[in-house]
Amino acid sequence: EVCLQDGKLWKDGFIMGLVRSLVFVVMMSWRRDEEGVAVGSIGEMSHLTRDSGVDNVLLEIILAIEICRCNMFATKVILPVFIGYQTTVIDRKKKNQRAATKSMKFQLDNIQKLPDIVATETNTEAARILG
Repeated sequence: EVCLQDGKLWKDGFIMGLVRSLVFVVMMSWRRDEEGVAVGSIGEMSHLTRDSGVDNVLLEIILAIEICRCNMFATKVILPVFIGYQTTVIDRKKKNQRAATKSMKFQLDNIQKLPDIVATETNTEAARILG
């Protein structure tokens, strides 16, 4: 088990871990917050525009794809894991009721909501790292 080191740039640690790993597992999530705004790794990508800053999850995916393509490192597979979410359900009509937890599946149709744009700053950062 290797962890990122305190005081070190996470990108450097990420790249070193990625090139030494056979499989890159990327955790993907999407849900709506209390105000109805899409959040989670994919939820936040749904807000990307050409002028957005660097999206770290998208950056990690781009780097993983390019490292897999070059076939010079250990990384051979990218495995996305889609994560649903849990919500607490309380029937306010019943007194002394324990809160129940309801699990929700990841809605794959949310993938279709991702914008078809080039995230310029994210791509620029990936090109800089890949040099």
